[in-house]
Amino acid sequence: MYTLKFDGLFHEESTGKLKGKRAGFISYGWLIYKGERLIARGFGVFALDKYAASNIAEYIALIEGLEALADFGVRKKVEIRGDAKCVIDPMCGLAGISSIPTRKLNKRATRLAKRFADLNWQWVPRRYNREADQLTKYAMRKMRGMSQTFTDAINTPPVASILDGKLAPVIDLRVYLQTSV
Repeated sequence: MYTLKFDGLFHEESTGKLKGKRAGFISYGWLIYKGERLIARGFGVFALDKYAASNIAEYIALIEGLEALADFGVRKKVEIRGDAKCVIDPMCGLAGISSIPTRKLNKRATRLAKRFADLNWQWVPRRYNREADQLTKYAMRKMRGMSQTFTDAINTPPVASILDGKLAPVIDLRVYLQTSV
């Protein structure tokens, strides 16, 4: 069995040209396990416009993780764990979504999820999702550590928009570990 753990984080920026606007950075992290063995992980940071929010970050984390599972050719017996009820409940059909940008990401995640024959969605408290949470925080620290990139990103209004399906990546990394799937 495979397990996908995911997490997302939003950090609002009110400096530079972003001052006074709802914009900022989302970071995400995901890990894939085959049984107990870690086989892949990924993290990233995107600069976003006025639609930036934590639920957007959570959906991006899920989508990136599902795409990685598809890269491995996995089609069944996947447990998906996340600490965001705003993602898990709609993906299970237990809640609706009113936000248009979030709805677009939910549709994308739903299309990806249909590639898998047997998905088990599990909400877990944050304390049981530490690995994904740590990757998400690591991504944000990495971005802040790249001082020129960070300064450029906050002084250039994000041109990316969830509504038009575009994101502006600052960091985007997938690592597939040597393993037989």
